[in-house]
Amino acid sequence: MNCRKRVFFGTAVSIACIFLTAGCTSSGKETSAGNTESGSGAVDISEMFTSRDMDFTYEEDRAVKIELSDEGSCCDSGGVEMSDSAVTILKEGTYILSGSLKEGQIIVDAADTAKLQLVLDDAAVNCSTSAALYIRQADKVFVTLADGSENHLSNQEDFIAIDDNNVDAVIFSKGDLTLNGTGSLSISAAYGHGIVSKDDLALTGGNYQITAASHALSGKDSVRIAAGNFRLNAGKDGIQADYGTETEEASDDGSKGFIYISGGEFQITAGDDGMQASSLAQIADGKYRIGAVDDGIHADAEASVHRGELTISECYEGIEGQTVAITGGIISIISEDDGLNAAGGNDQSSFAGGQREDPFAVDEDSEIRISGGTITINASGDGIDSNGNLYVSGGEIYVSGPENDGNGALDYAGEAQITGGLVVAAGGSGMAQNFGEGSSQGTMLVNLSEWTEGTAVLTDSSGAEVISCTPEKRYNSILISTPQIQQGETYILTAGGQENTVEMAGLVYGSGGMGGGMGAPGRGGRQEGMEGKPMF
Repeated sequence: MNCRKRVFFGTAVSIACIFLTAGCTSSGKETSAGNTESGSGAVDISEMFTSRDMDFTYEEDRAVKIELSDEGSCCDSGGVEMSDSAVTILKEGTYILSGSLKEGQIIVDAADTAKLQLVLDDAAVNCSTSAALYIRQADKVFVTLADGSENHLSNQEDFIAIDDNNVDAVIFSKGDLTLNGTGSLSISAAYGHGIVSKDDLALTGGNYQITAASHALSGKDSVRIAAGNFRLNAGKDGIQADYGTETEEASDDGSKGFIYISGGEFQITAGDDGMQASSLAQIADGKYRIGAVDDGIHADAEASVHRGELTISECYEGIEGQTVAITGGIISIISEDDGLNAAGGNDQSSFAGGQREDPFAVDEDSEIRISGGTITINASGDGIDSNGNLYVSGGEIYVSGPENDGNGALDYAGEAQITGGLVVAAGGSGMAQNFGEGSSQGTMLVNLSEWTEGTAVLTDSSGAEVISCTPEKRYNSILISTPQIQQGETYILTAGGQENTVEMAGLVYGSGGMGGGMGAPGRGGRQEGMEGKPMF
């Protein structure tokens, strides 16, 4: 019982991590391609990247060299055609591109069975009204950034059609596209997107600086990232995978329209979502700093985090999906509305008019599951909001919730159970909820007589400190669940000069509920210190 745990809530993830990393857990086993075995839906992440996706090498002596120049590009291969400022590659093989075109275009128009490797070695191409690199046809193209190279691709004006395809990105591919290597690539898309693949888009290495009027990275079937350094500034989504349902069959099983990231470093600024997937969005590892106008991470199916460091410093909602699963990682979220949200809710993009038809209806398909990791949330709306169920079996969760009674630190429509881990959630009492009777770990919800701020200290009957925490904002309700809270024991919670005695007659003390509803007598215990009257 003499467990001393001191926690400080803060906007900077580094502050929380100093004290919390010892409690982090993670799941998933590394494979040779750097993937984890944990997954969802129909996505087989064990085969996410091919060996060639991960191979940056090429034989320079056997490659075709293309020297780009405004005065006339040069190449001695019959598999390359040149007309005006356009360079068209027609055959399978490896091509090394260097030089620059102030107004030109690289086109790949090979057989639909062809695989090509384009090595960018200090190449710069601007195409004002179309794609600087346009892959019209091929089975798969690998764009390799040569070691030490600096490459630049751009457009400057609205796109003008040159064929039947809707070309709308600086790099536009009709087929599978992989970018790898150790060099750098900067993309400036004054109109449209940065990089688009109408099939699978994979990135397994390189340094990227992408500024785009629309999406920075977009793959119709998927976006898969294994490594790299990314600085994405997007007018819409930073990373998007949207299979679409208007003209094609929907991907109901989640096998298309997904995002999978197993590593890399990301700094994303987005005018819409930081990441958006029409099926699954899975973070297996990596480091992320995201600022978004709408969601930090949005998935129409499951949004999951297994490892890594994720900081969402600005967003409407932090992580949103039909389901949300967190098994590990260090996560920090500052949100205008909900921190974690299962199945939408009061979101700018989830439902018509931004509202559900019945905001209190239980969605049986929605749930939030947390089994590991360290999660710090500062939310102006609900800290953790599930339109269905909420299950916590591990990890450390710290919520500084709303400074009003219209939202709660926890909000769920179905059931909520805690069987392990540590949860401290502070906010307003009006909508406060505790975990339910199915919980196997002690949990207490204490409503205070008045709003307060500063440190809350929980001690046991001997006076030993169980936990000390400092929510970042004012609060008049606090939920604490830790393995140290035992049935039959008595505890003292001191906050803002108020002392509350908590007798744990059961494992669940105080049920809360909409309108600040109090727990039914005998459900969990008795609280004293509120003008001498028992609350529960």
